Amino acid sequence: MVEGHGVHRVAFRHRSALLGRRFRAASPNGRFAEGAAAIDGRVLTRVEAHGKNLFYFWSIAGSKLEDDVVVVRVHFGMSGRFTVAPREAMPPNTPKTRLLLTECLPSLEAPSEDAICAQLSAQVCESGGVELYRDATAALGPDPLREDAHYEAFADACAKTRRAIGLVLMDQSCIAGVGNIFRAEILRKAHVHPQERACDLSSTGVQDIWRHAVDLLQRAYVIGSIVTTDGSLLWSGRRRYVYNHEACTCGASVRSWTMAGRKAYACERCQPLVSASRALPPTSQAEPFASTCARDAPGTASPSAMRVAELREALAARGLGTAGLKRELAQRLSEALETERASSVSKDPVPVSSPQSRGGGASEAPLVAPSPGHSLLGGQQDVIVGTRHLQEPMGKASAARRKRPPPTRAAADARPARRRRLAGRSGAGARRGPAAAADARAWAAARWHKTMRGHCPGVGDRGPAE
Repeated sequence: MVEGHGVHRVAFRHRSALLGRRFRAASPNGRFAEGAAAIDGRVLTRVEAHGKNLFYFWSIAGSKLEDDVVVVRVHFGMSGRFTVAPREAMPPNTPKTRLLLTECLPSLEAPSEDAICAQLSAQVCESGGVELYRDATAALGPDPLREDAHYEAFADACAKTRRAIGLVLMDQSCIAGVGNIFRAEILRKAHVHPQERACDLSSTGVQDIWRHAVDLLQRAYVIGSIVTTDGSLLWSGRRRYVYNHEACTCGASVRSWTMAGRKAYACERCQPLVSASRALPPTSQAEPFASTCARDAPGTASPSAMRVAELREALAARGLGTAGLKRELAQRLSEALETERASSVSKDPVPVSSPQSRGGGASEAPLVAPSPGHSLLGGQQDVIVGTRHLQEPMGKASAARRKRPPPTRAAADARPARRRRLAGRSGAGARRGPAAAADARAWAAARWHKTMRGHCPGVGDRGPAE
């Protein structure tokens, strides 16, 4: 499922690549033939994102009349895609391709070889007038990645329902853009159980949930993936607290169960159910799986969350057999890892989370720091919604560098001698041996801290996560 941050990243790219261009439109699979005919030959004048929905505004060249505007609403669903590429590099259409756009320059009859093309496959693709946009957004809740989002609308939605907060967060009419991964991580950081009734939450609890929703969605918007940890947890390679994990960062097991057809996750130690009137549903030990939406950092995934190719690579590196079904490979690797842990003489401790209190305690500070002078919210400064104050979304290469943990001692020591000299003093007085290696580690760590602080000040300075 493409969650809110991914939709806003698509909108950002399309504003840069497609806005102001005129396109020929067609529906290769015929499922959007009427809509394609309505926008054929028009100019794309506006792109909006709200929650998991994209809205494209098409106008006749030179016309400023609202009645001439055609709006196309797109909802990707579980596996939709919107590919933009030069005409010669565009992949072939598939049975799922609902819309194909081809830029035409200088006239509709003469498509340029360098023309930009766009190819869409989505669960929902519908067209209409401006009222389509107004009606659709009126039915959606506040989107933390939009500048017009208001905390009060979310707080009112929580106060007026007896449903569990885990269901409220997934209801796009209460808060737009939050999906299953965000739900699990937002509630873990706020120390709120998903089964807690929304109307039973204190004002501080609702504020914490909102602040973490804004923080995590904004972070994902910038780096392109859902990374919810910070401080030493992030440095250790752990990207999430409870989602798709067997154990929480506090050491307790993660429990899972089904809420309205979707799997919910919680640590019952960090997220105790406070309301005595609420009974815990039957839960089971969370079993990690190979997730395509929330990949673990290289070398940190449990065997059950690895793909077959990854399992075979890890087994081959240990000289073990690589034949068998996935469950057999995972069991084989688990046994090997357990043997390695048992035989290890010394091992650096893994940083874990230590909540200040178990249930009802202070939630962890959001990564996105509020600006001085912003409106107060429950005695605390509100975070800034929207994306205008953030840096531009990263590409794949820069995002991969940001998510990469700082180098280990062995990796830093293995750097070429030339780089170690650059890290310390150069020339005849350059330090060598252990001193040079220490300089290299310090230089590498400082460089990583600088990268991490690019999004929000303080992330590179914060110690172990609370």
